[in-house]
Amino acid sequence: MKFHNKSFKIKLFNKIFLLYSIVTVLSLSALSFFIIANLTQTLRQKELNFNKQILDRISTNFSQKYYSSLSIIQQLYANNEASSDLTYYLKNDYDDYIMQRLDRLYNSQSNTLFRWQTYFETYFSRDQDINSIMLYSKKKNFFSVYGDRKIPGSFELDPNIQGFVDKLFENTNRYYPYILPDSNLSPDNQQVYSIISEIKDPETLENSGALVVNYNTEGIYRTYEKYLKDIKGYIIMLTDDGRVLFDSSGRYYKSQYPYFNMIKESELPQLLEEKSYVNLIRLPDSGVVIAGVIPVSHIISGIAPTVRTIYLISFVLIFLSLLLAYFIISTFSRRTKVIMQGMEALKEGDFTTRIPVGKSDDELSQIAVNFNHMCESLTDYIKKVYVSEIKQKNAELTALQAQINPHFLYNTLEVIRMKAVSTGASNVGNMIYILAALFRNTVRSETFIPISEELRQCELYLQLFRTRYEEKLTYVIDVKEEIFDYTIVKFTLQPIIENCIFHGIKQDSEDNTIILSGYRDAGDICFTISDNGAGISEVRLNYLKDVLNGKGNYPSKSIGLSNVHERLRIIFGEPYGLNIYSEVQKGTTVEIRIPAKKREDMNDYAQGIIGG
Repeated sequence: MKFHNKSFKIKLFNKIFLLYSIVTVLSLSALSFFIIANLTQTLRQKELNFNKQILDRISTNFSQKYYSSLSIIQQLYANNEASSDLTYYLKNDYDDYIMQRLDRLYNSQSNTLFRWQTYFETYFSRDQDINSIMLYSKKKNFFSVYGDRKIPGSFELDPNIQGFVDKLFENTNRYYPYILPDSNLSPDNQQVYSIISEIKDPETLENSGALVVNYNTEGIYRTYEKYLKDIKGYIIMLTDDGRVLFDSSGRYYKSQYPYFNMIKESELPQLLEEKSYVNLIRLPDSGVVIAGVIPVSHIISGIAPTVRTIYLISFVLIFLSLLLAYFIISTFSRRTKVIMQGMEALKEGDFTTRIPVGKSDDELSQIAVNFNHMCESLTDYIKKVYVSEIKQKNAELTALQAQINPHFLYNTLEVIRMKAVSTGASNVGNMIYILAALFRNTVRSETFIPISEELRQCELYLQLFRTRYEEKLTYVIDVKEEIFDYTIVKFTLQPIIENCIFHGIKQDSEDNTIILSGYRDAGDICFTISDNGAGISEVRLNYLKDVLNGKGNYPSKSIGLSNVHERLRIIFGEPYGLNIYSEVQKGTTVEIRIPAKKREDMNDYAQGIIGG
């Protein structure tokens, strides 16, 4: 019993618990991962959208500065006096320029001359983000700087600024952003970016120089200052060749951005300093690229507390689910163990064992109820089989005792037959011979004989009584030869024929007929024995059918019918046996059905039916 319990637990409940555990862990883990992935996606999209808004603000700010710088030179061109004055300034020495202005003032009817410097002063007052405005003379190769220091005039170019000057006119755009290299022109301790505009002579359209407007990057900071603590990653503003105009992280300002050729608009992270999401805005007029770089690690760190909470909740749910499953399965295991113990007790022969039935109406309770019913039915069946075996032993004893009489009668009849033949009574001798043959077959001990032998027994019996009744009795045997080799229980047909003769023949009739037919019907063999005698009344017929169905006691006059039917039922079971059909004054038909089995199969079949 210990082996059964151990095997049962290992093969069933442990597997159920293991399967449930795997499904629970995988399901809750998958749900957790889905929630975390969804949260990550939501936060990523939120950060990208927020970053895009900041880029839009910076883009707007820069575009305003860019077009404002363009308007300075355009308004100079619109005023002929101012543009001519500026062109002369760029093409001549400063002393010559002063002398030219004095001559113009002397020859002028007005007391004042319009100064191009007035435009610069106007723009300084309009835009606080302008750090300085520089004029470069291409012919004289000098810079004039106008800013908070208010220092007009020329500056000698140091080597750093000379490289910048050499590239001023390499750009094919008339207006473009740039970044000043460190030089004597650089603002002190301030970060600026520059918008460069080409200056042409209004008369000759030759390039006279350039206007450089320097803007403080503080203006860019102010566009998102109130959102500064919420921004993840960094924002960078680049020229079309990758030079950094602005960098919120302060790492790349004034240098070449090392990842310029790698950044692109994509929903997938890009490998820059680390895996990062990138937002891009391209300004086609200026060629400026504004990028928002958000490292993946920053997004993950933003949801780290939530992720830890989700993992904690998932762990608690998994633990509670497995704990609940353990208690439920343990309960079923205990109840199943009780059922197994009951089955083991029954196996050991304790037919009084019963399984307690709980209050719950589930499958295990149904098993317990059915098991108890089975034990009760089995007990009743054993009692019936025990009584049946006792009856069978008594019948066998009686049969053994009865075998003595046929041997004695056979020997006696043989003496009488010889005497009848010797005295000339041939009919009597023939009858005694038939009767002796019948007795000789009776003393044979086989239970199953070929159908051909049973038919020979029946024909001898019919010959005996045809001799007795002479012309009043005829018989017909119409049995298919194909069934001759099949097996039948001895004395199945003869008692039925005997019943027809003794209860069916009309003494005053000259045409009494008995017909015996037999044929194969699928897996069975059927016999019908009919007579045209007096028939059976409906009341008695119903009584006989009840007796055959086990609902009454056997009548002494119908012992042959009941004996055959009971033997067939005991050996073959249902639906085999007899059926009786009769009408008064028309005759009676008895139908016998047995399974179609040869001798070698019949014993095994019958033992299986009786044993089962």
